[in-house]
Amino acid sequence: MLRVSVEPLAVQLDNALLRCVAELAWKAKADLLPSPAARAPGEALGEPGAALGEPEALREAQRAVATVLEPRVLLEFLSISEVELLLTARAALASLHAGTHRAPLRFGEIAAVGVLHNPRHLALGLAASYVADGVLSAPMVIGSLELLGNPAWLLTSLLRGMGDLVRLPLAGLRRSGPLGLIGGLQNGVLSLLRNGADGALTSVHSLSSGVARNLSVSQRREPASLVDGVLALGNGVLGGVTGLIADPVRGAARGGLVGLLKGVGTGAIGVVTKPTGGALRLVSAASLGLLRAISTQQPSAQPAPLGGRGSDGEDEEDDGQEDPS
Repeated sequence: MLRVSVEPLAVQLDNALLRCVAELAWKAKADLLPSPAARAPGEALGEPGAALGEPEALREAQRAVATVLEPRVLLEFLSISEVELLLTARAALASLHAGTHRAPLRFGEIAAVGVLHNPRHLALGLAASYVADGVLSAPMVIGSLELLGNPAWLLTSLLRGMGDLVRLPLAGLRRSGPLGLIGGLQNGVLSLLRNGADGALTSVHSLSSGVARNLSVSQRREPASLVDGVLALGNGVLGGVTGLIADPVRGAARGGLVGLLKGVGTGAIGVVTKPTGGALRLVSAASLGLLRAISTQQPSAQPAPLGGRGSDGEDEEDDGQEDPS
């Protein structure tokens, strides 16, 4: 019996790690898929047995023996729980820097009884199941792109808040009567405001940081505080003004008149894009600070299981009272 249970996870991937994952995936594909040398005797030569002149009965017997002798895994019961991920990833595609912020991914539960398979075939089956679930989650990943403003997280936050607005008053009414209804309504409104603010600030932060990374070539690091955002704005303004003079001079020194004209063009573009990128980084830092302030006021920073179910399978019902802590 094999039972695997995974709690909801938050995963962050950068460009270098994504490349390593892609290389490992290609290597795993080469290891899992059968090679010509691993096929039955005679099949790697094109037409089975054509070059050796073997009869069809002998080739069938060889394939039957190879099938019987191949290693197998016997599992009386196989269970892998549902896996939920919040994926934050950033990658550079040529000159375009794209990323997702807290993209929700869900991989369904896998359960089987009396499993008897070749290990390679079992791994391929599990991988195919997770790939299919990943394809179904592709719209949510696209909706979580920072350059689009992460509308998927905004919609998820609003739906979660509206769900609490309905669920908490009803749970309080069932447990404590009218007083529980009032307390649950209060907590439901607070949850709606918190989730709405979280979704809106996340959308602003994602859009501003995504556009800023594509505008500011020299500044790819995410501002960690409001001070970093102010410094990014100052560097953007200073870089745009100095580039308006330095780029033509540098271009003339390198390429004469043609370089001078190119320098004037790059300086004119930089005087717009660099301050704009700095301002967007300031907006990103401010929205990130507000997000952190909201997250510290929430009862739990761990993402709740989708569907409103607790670990024991029962509905999680709040009595509408605030936690003293």
